[in-house]
Amino acid sequence: MRFTKTEYKRLENMAKPFGTMSKFIRTHIFSDKKTIIEPKAFLKGIGELSKSINRIGNNINQIARLLNTTKDVNNPMLMKEWFVLFEEYSNIAKRVEQYFDDIFRNKL
Repeated sequence: MRFTKTEYKRLENMAKPFGTMSKFIRTHIFSDKKTIIEPKAFLKGIGELSKSINRIGNNINQIARLLNTTKDVNNPMLMKEWFVLFEEYSNIAKRVEQYFDDIFRNKL
Protein backbone atom coordinates (compact mmCIF):
# COMPACT_ATOMS: atom_id res chain seq x y z
CA MET A 1 0.00 0.00 0.00
CA ARG A 2 1.34 3.45 -0.83
CA PHE A 3 0.68 6.77 0.87
CA THR A 4 1.63 10.35 0.24
CA LYS A 5 3.84 11.91 2.92
CA THR A 6 0.82 13.79 4.27
CA GLU A 7 -1.32 10.65 4.40
CA TYR A 8 1.43 8.65 6.10
CA LYS A 9 2.00 11.37 8.70
CA ARG A 10 -1.75 11.39 9.39
CA LEU A 11 -1.74 7.62 9.71
CA GLU A 12 1.19 7.79 12.15
CA ASN A 13 -0.65 10.34 14.29
CA MET A 14 -3.77 8.19 14.33
CA ALA A 15 -1.73 5.15 15.36
CA LYS A 16 0.13 6.82 18.26
CA PRO A 17 -2.52 6.07 20.91
CA PHE A 18 -2.38 2.39 19.94
CA GLY A 19 1.36 2.09 20.46
CA THR A 20 2.31 0.62 17.09
CA MET A 21 1.16 1.00 13.53
CA SER A 22 0.55 -2.77 13.38
CA LYS A 23 -1.77 -2.74 16.39
CA PHE A 24 -3.66 0.24 14.98
CA ILE A 25 -4.16 -1.40 11.59
CA ARG A 26 -5.13 -4.80 13.05
CA THR A 27 -7.61 -3.11 15.38
CA HIS A 28 -9.23 -1.26 12.51
CA ILE A 29 -9.30 -4.18 10.11
CA PHE A 30 -10.57 -6.87 12.47
CA SER A 31 -12.94 -4.81 14.60
CA ASP A 32 -16.70 -5.07 14.17
CA LYS A 33 -17.10 -1.64 15.77
CA LYS A 34 -18.17 1.28 13.64
CA THR A 35 -15.68 3.59 15.33
CA ILE A 36 -12.44 2.83 17.10
CA ILE A 37 -11.93 4.75 20.30
CA GLU A 38 -8.44 6.10 20.72
CA PRO A 39 -7.39 5.19 24.28
CA LYS A 40 -5.50 8.40 25.11
CA ALA A 41 -8.26 10.64 23.80
CA PHE A 42 -10.86 8.58 25.65
CA LEU A 43 -8.98 8.80 28.95
CA LYS A 44 -8.43 12.54 28.52
CA GLY A 45 -12.15 13.01 27.88
CA ILE A 46 -13.06 10.93 30.91
CA GLY A 47 -10.73 13.04 33.07
CA GLU A 48 -12.31 16.28 31.88
CA LEU A 49 -15.80 14.88 32.34
CA SER A 50 -14.95 13.71 35.84
CA LYS A 51 -13.70 17.19 36.78
CA SER A 52 -16.89 18.79 35.47
CA ILE A 53 -19.13 16.38 37.35
CA ASN A 54 -17.12 16.87 40.55
CA ARG A 55 -17.41 20.67 40.30
CA ILE A 56 -21.17 20.46 39.91
CA GLY A 57 -21.39 17.96 42.76
CA ASN A 58 -19.33 20.24 45.01
CA ASN A 59 -21.64 23.18 44.26
CA ILE A 60 -24.69 21.07 45.04
CA ASN A 61 -23.13 19.96 48.33
CA GLN A 62 -22.22 23.53 49.30
CA ILE A 63 -25.78 24.69 48.74
CA ALA A 64 -27.17 21.69 50.64
CA ARG A 65 -24.78 22.39 53.54
CA LEU A 66 -25.83 26.05 53.60
CA LEU A 67 -29.50 25.07 53.60
CA ASN A 68 -28.92 22.57 56.41
CA THR A 69 -26.87 25.02 58.47
CA THR A 70 -29.21 27.98 58.15
CA LYS A 71 -32.37 25.85 58.14
CA ASP A 72 -33.54 28.32 55.49
CA VAL A 73 -35.23 25.78 53.22
CA ASN A 74 -37.72 28.46 52.19
CA ASN A 75 -35.01 30.59 50.56
CA PRO A 76 -36.26 30.64 46.96
CA MET A 77 -32.94 31.76 45.48
CA LEU A 78 -30.96 28.92 47.08
CA MET A 79 -33.60 26.32 46.32
CA LYS A 80 -33.77 27.44 42.68
CA GLU A 81 -29.98 27.28 42.33
CA TRP A 82 -29.93 23.84 43.97
CA PHE A 83 -32.56 22.50 41.58
CA VAL A 84 -30.82 23.99 38.51
CA LEU A 85 -27.48 22.43 39.51
CA PHE A 86 -29.04 19.11 40.44
CA GLU A 87 -30.88 18.95 37.11
CA GLU A 88 -27.64 19.72 35.24
CA TYR A 89 -25.84 17.06 37.26
CA SER A 90 -28.58 14.50 36.55
CA ASN A 91 -28.56 15.24 32.81
CA ILE A 92 -24.78 14.82 32.61
CA ALA A 93 -24.93 11.60 34.61
CA LYS A 94 -27.60 10.20 32.25
CA ARG A 95 -25.54 11.13 29.17
CA VAL A 96 -22.43 9.54 30.65
CA GLU A 97 -24.34 6.38 31.50
CA GLN A 98 -25.73 6.18 27.95
CA TYR A 99 -22.29 6.83 26.47
CA PHE A 100 -20.69 4.04 28.49
CA ASP A 101 -23.58 1.74 27.65
CA ASP A 102 -23.00 2.45 23.96
CA ILE A 103 -19.26 1.86 24.29
CA PHE A 104 -19.61 -1.45 26.08
CA ARG A 105 -22.27 -2.69 23.70
CA ASN A 106 -20.10 -1.69 20.73
CA LYS A 107 -22.63 0.77 19.36
CA LEU A 108 -20.00 3.43 18.70
